[in-house]
Amino acid sequence: MTNADSNQERHGIITREFLAGVSGAPILLFTFIVVPWIVDQLFTIGLSDTSLVIVACAIPIIFCTLFLVMLPRPARDLVHAGSSIAAGLLATLLGLVFSVGYNDASIPAAIATGVYLVSGFVAVYLDVLAKDGPRSSENDKAGDRSPRHLAHGLGLIFPAVLAGFLMQVTAKGPMVLFVMSIIHVLALLCRVASRPVTGHDATIASQVDTPPARDIGLSRHHATNLENVMLLLLVLPAMFMFSAFTNVLATDLRLSGYEYLAIGVLVSFSLWDHAWLPRVVVPWACLGLFWTFMVGTLASGFDWGIRLAGLVAGIVSGEIVLKARSLPRSPRHSTEGLVLFFMLVLVVLGAALGTEYLSIVGDEEMYQWIPIAFLGITGAIVAALTIVERFALGNKVAPVLLREFLKPVVHDARSVPSRNKMAAVLLVGLIAIPLLGTMLGANTNTQVHVDLGTTMYDVHGNEVTSVDLRAGTAKILFSTPSPSGTPHGELIRPGKSVRIGGYYYGYQNSTDKPFTRDQVIDWVGHNNDVFSFGFMGTGGNSMTPENITAIRSINNQARFYYMAFATTLFEDAGSPGGTGPTWGNIHYPNVQFNATIHDMTLKLANGSEAIGVRRTRNGDSAHLMDLGNMAWADYFAWIYENRSKQFHANGVAIDEVMWEGYWDVDKKNGGVPLRDYTTKDQIRATCYDWLERIDSKMSVEIMTQAFWPESQIYQQGVWGEIAFRAGGIYGRRVDDRKDTVWYNIAPMNWMDIVGNMNGIANQNKSYIWAAWYEPGDMEGLEYAIATYMMGKPNNCTCLVFQPHPGHYPEQNLVGYAVRTVKDEVEAHPELFDIELGDALGTMELRAGGGGQYYQRTFQNGIVLVNPFHARVPGF
Repeated sequence: MTNADSNQERHGIITREFLAGVSGAPILLFTFIVVPWIVDQLFTIGLSDTSLVIVACAIPIIFCTLFLVMLPRPARDLVHAGSSIAAGLLATLLGLVFSVGYNDASIPAAIATGVYLVSGFVAVYLDVLAKDGPRSSENDKAGDRSPRHLAHGLGLIFPAVLAGFLMQVTAKGPMVLFVMSIIHVLALLCRVASRPVTGHDATIASQVDTPPARDIGLSRHHATNLENVMLLLLVLPAMFMFSAFTNVLATDLRLSGYEYLAIGVLVSFSLWDHAWLPRVVVPWACLGLFWTFMVGTLASGFDWGIRLAGLVAGIVSGEIVLKARSLPRSPRHSTEGLVLFFMLVLVVLGAALGTEYLSIVGDEEMYQWIPIAFLGITGAIVAALTIVERFALGNKVAPVLLREFLKPVVHDARSVPSRNKMAAVLLVGLIAIPLLGTMLGANTNTQVHVDLGTTMYDVHGNEVTSVDLRAGTAKILFSTPSPSGTPHGELIRPGKSVRIGGYYYGYQNSTDKPFTRDQVIDWVGHNNDVFSFGFMGTGGNSMTPENITAIRSINNQARFYYMAFATTLFEDAGSPGGTGPTWGNIHYPNVQFNATIHDMTLKLANGSEAIGVRRTRNGDSAHLMDLGNMAWADYFAWIYENRSKQFHANGVAIDEVMWEGYWDVDKKNGGVPLRDYTTKDQIRATCYDWLERIDSKMSVEIMTQAFWPESQIYQQGVWGEIAFRAGGIYGRRVDDRKDTVWYNIAPMNWMDIVGNMNGIANQNKSYIWAAWYEPGDMEGLEYAIATYMMGKPNNCTCLVFQPHPGHYPEQNLVGYAVRTVKDEVEAHPELFDIELGDALGTMELRAGGGGQYYQRTFQNGIVLVNPFHARVPGF
């Protein structure tokens, strides 16, 4: 053979190795990226009830399909092709569903998700356990093996890097599903194309399904079969560790994570044949890193975490692929596959425990042993299997139970389907995937087109003649570039359509520049129509009665509410007699406790005071009060009637009314039940009784978060702590689907929220309407303000908008800080300072191109909102 022929053969082999690498890409992309992304999205959506059961059924079904790996080669190849094509089509469908908004109540969406997970896993494990690609030969020279390994590694990482790049460019997570839809089928097509048919490689290919005559022994790469088990054990933990960072950090960091995933694969491939000792240590190091990151929440705040997680995941995946290629025979020929799948069960449980560790444990110390015990048991099993296998093989001990369990059980030398036929089927599947996506996408109502019929101006002053309203978006438009509002005698912000207010815990976030009490007085006085403070007092840096007088001197129309806790009373033996208007000169009154006050506390069945809410232990100065004790209702009314009058408040804004049960009581009291309550219905009934009692005893106004009509009978307003969601910590944007607003007492959709807001404001009741959204999400903020304008009556200053950009308490006080609200209002005058004038009627449902939308017409413009969630036909 000439040098030219040799080089041509070498290039052909390297090309086939690259294609073989692409053929193995699903294990990297599907297992490390797609599955954790889907799981993360489903947890975020809050899948529950029937939909959750349907998706969860995928797990046992996946286990039951393991027998497919034992099928004869022709049947197995057909199943592999069928599952890959099905997974490709379903990935396209799910990409569209996630893009327009996954409906947690959609049974078809849940079925599609479950079937996709099953078909994807079947395709992946048939590829791993029944690997038919070329393997390294004992006769290969080291110099020949290195380029082949690297070519294989490059093919393996290419789709993952492509997915990361597209996710970064488009800033859309579902893009990974669209890439995966193509890779499912393209990988199998590359596998067919990389199958050698002539020369030395043909011999290798013909031996792929033929078990060797010799016994199972140590591979030349110092890796036992059970070490493969240990590596597979790390697949999902490393995968979820990587996903944890890609899903919580900013979009611009995602590509870095995928780059490091690729680097990890190349590191593993480039070190092949070297450094066997580190390879033995790698699995345990990876497992330790996984638990360190999952349990140590601080790690998630560092951008280096995503890079290290990607590197670890890449090394592990590279090790798995390499060791699968180096085995002396396909693992499908033995019941080793059953062992691998049994370990996969443990992996799924471990990954779930790791990613949901904090949710499972919460504040309850007794549950902390669960993940630790699982880690110990799993580690012991893997260590025992690895040690026994190495001892048995090293000492040639026979018979050994483990080796008997791993003995070959299937031998099939029948012919495989022809390359051309298989390629034709796969090409048809590859063409069908984009056709399906195009067909469904064309019939998906992602937006509504509105032809304005005239030139209008958006909040930035740009001319607009038509608008495309995507689901969950809005547009505020003006008839002229510089409209002038309609004042109604307001002393502050005259003519401004958006009235500002808030429920404030503090002056500023801890990371903000100093924001003084005088600055708070000045800004609140000139900008807030309704507000509540939780930092009052008679000394120090507290807000004093004189300070409230100063605010009222700026705007005597302002409504101020003193913040109060319904179920917490603080004890202080040094308080002056337990009575009087100051109670310790701080915001929350501290009183001397006597037998009468102790009788007002919430009791356990054994007669002791319950621990929960703000009372963290016995002996705590915070006491948990019983809402069902009318003596406590009377005492609360007396305290806060005095407090309101002392601080010139219109009334009290009350937190901690326990509509769904006293927080943490079940966890903190060792299982001892409450003495006077056995059901949530009983507790909820006492909340109504308590509100009725304090309302009858107080001359000042009271408000809580309870907005529904039954509770408003006893209140003069609402502190709408989670009145509206335009994204952020409390979930997806509000749309036409009913969802929880506060607890789960009165679920409402967008239309219900607007109607409820309008009804309360029309009674001249104070309503602090807080809207949550992601920081910097101007589309979400405009959606929230437009919704507010849909329900706000004319000449109304009692309904105020409180911006809440961010996550509380992870990002400190966010909108509960005066400084945050001030900064947000001043940063976006184009939204907060709009002057639409009076509304010329209520909102109207109208038809546009592709769907419906709501419009409300004002003197100076219109407000358009599309609250209808996007939907793929049938989903």
